[in-house]
Parts: sequence; structure tokens; C-alpha cells
Amino acid sequence: MASNQLPDILDQTESADEAIRPGLLRRYLHGGRIAVFTLTDISSAIIDAWAEETIAHVVGHPADVPCLLLHDVSRHNLVLTPYGRQRAADVAQANPEVSGRAAILLPRGASGVLLRMFINHLKQQSGGREQQAFLTKRRALIWLEEGLTGLPPTT
Repeated sequence: MASNQLPDILDQTESADEAIRPGLLRRYLHGGRIAVFTLTDISSAIIDAWAEETIAHVVGHPADVPCLLLHDVSRHNLVLTPYGRQRAADVAQANPEVSGRAAILLPRGASGVLLRMFINHLKQQSGGREQQAFLTKRRALIWLEEGLTGLPPTT
């Protein structure tokens, strides 16, 4: 992929949800500039698929364009397992030269509090990408959209 190119999805403002596998969806917003990963299951297979897809996205991302990600783990039944923590660390450490932002949409309640503590720990491992936890999708997207500032419009 050339340094100034983004995924082929660029000709659309928003893509439809793509089921990577049951329990994991991907969607692109703002003409492919924001990738949204939604997890509805925390089985090892889903965690692996999420980590692999996210790492592939970050590794293939142009170095001169901020990588903007939203990880939606807000489903009430999701908890962070030790395996999930390790794979999240793998994602945070992938291609640290790529700048950008990763917003994590958390569930409300005790599991969200625990996830927020873990995210604060991951911030030290994420290289050039900022990470922030949110309880509402609206606030997460506003924060990610701020990362679009200064980028040329998609055509």
C-alpha cells in the first residue's frame, strides 16, 4: 500500500458492518479513516480474530496518516480475561511508529472500571498512538474525529 493510500473503502463515507466472524464486526467511518471493531463475544477464537485483524490494519496503515480505531467492548457480558489482556497488549505494541488514536468503548459498571485500569496500563506500551476509554460511543467518536483535523478530505 502506498504511503498516502487508505483502504479501498475510501469512496464511501460509512461502510456496512462486516462480520469477520460471529462475535466480531468491523465497520469503516469517514471514508475508511476510522476503523470500528465491535466484539460481542470474548472466546479465544474471537479475541484472536480481533487481534489479528487489528494488527493487520495497523501494520498496513500508511505511516503518514493517523491510524484511528474504535474498539467497542461495551456489551454487558464482556469481561477481560488474562488471554484477552495479552492479546490487547500485542495490539497496543503493533507498529509503534504509526501515530493515531484508539478509543475503547467500555461497558458501564465494575467490568468497565477494571477495563479502564488495564487501558491506563496499556498506554505505556502503545508507541505513537494515544488510547482513551469512553462510556459513550458519541464521545469516543468525537475524540477520534479530532484526529482527522488537518487531513485532506476523501474523494
